[in-house]
Amino acid sequence: MIKSELKSLEQQKSGNRRSLYLEQMREKSLSVTVDEVEKLFEQSYDLIRDLYKKAMPLTVKDTDNGIKILEEIAKNNNNSNDPLFKGYVEQGFSFFDKEVPDWIKTPNNFRKSKKVELAKKLYEALNSTRTYYSEFAELCSLFFDININNKGLKSLQYYFTKKTRWASIQTYLSQEKIDTFSFLFLMSIDCCNFITIPIYYSLLDNSFSLVRTDGSFIVTELKLSRNFSINNLLMNKLNDEKLDSKEEIKKMISTALRKKYLHLSKNRVNFSGAVEGRFPTLLLNKSDIENGLRFLSLDEIKETLQKLPNSDKDFWIEIINEMIKN
Repeated sequence: MIKSELKSLEQQKSGNRRSLYLEQMREKSLSVTVDEVEKLFEQSYDLIRDLYKKAMPLTVKDTDNGIKILEEIAKNNNNSNDPLFKGYVEQGFSFFDKEVPDWIKTPNNFRKSKKVELAKKLYEALNSTRTYYSEFAELCSLFFDININNKGLKSLQYYFTKKTRWASIQTYLSQEKIDTFSFLFLMSIDCCNFITIPIYYSLLDNSFSLVRTDGSFIVTELKLSRNFSINNLLMNKLNDEKLDSKEEIKKMISTALRKKYLHLSKNRVNFSGAVEGRFPTLLLNKSDIENGLRFLSLDEIKETLQKLPNSDKDFWIEIINEMIKN
């Protein structure tokens, strides 16, 4: 009877603590300020330099605020208005007797054209051994804005009959030294993650940090990257002179914390996700921890403890000792 009462009391306390922390997260997501974000990135030169793993832009000083440094990194790697593989794109469109349209002359125009996903599908179809001509012709028609009677498309239909069934159409075209779609290959390899900065939020002191502290977990990651020749959202925002970078980053952090709150208010904390720092360990109750540890080996338990914030370790060790006794 006493054990069941104690268990009920523990569950009640855990539930109350969970509710308080969730409400704290909700309120914080609505009250993040630009000043708070600016302070978050103070004296972050060394951290950003280590994460960037490239030579820092010459325009950056080690006393600069981290947001200013990210702006310079984004500017230094910006390709938005550069010619987009000019000769190769011309070669591709001339195959279909087409002039190169404005929408693919620069990466920025290409992004706005809403044909990026179509280009990816066409590239995948080119390199798949399971692509039928009808599917490929439709993709070409949509991407190059041509009709099914286009001479270039008819040539491709002939090439489909010549290739072996276990070869992709791209393999056959390469063997025949036909470079129509070389620009798509160049786009596919024009991918780079320049830097990823995790943003942590601590339930213990209700604040953000750029490194993991006690009671903290990753709210979001600020990434500067390029995929298929297109800069990601943050790259574009930091390169847009009409936007306030601090305000944009504040919005991203605020929105991310709000999403975490909504997820956690409807779902239990994932054990492995909490250990890895993606969710707050403070929202794991005793039974969650016991169930998560139960099937781990001794080495895995040791590894798990090493990943935990210091504020959690004593509590987890107590649980482990109880499990050993029982």
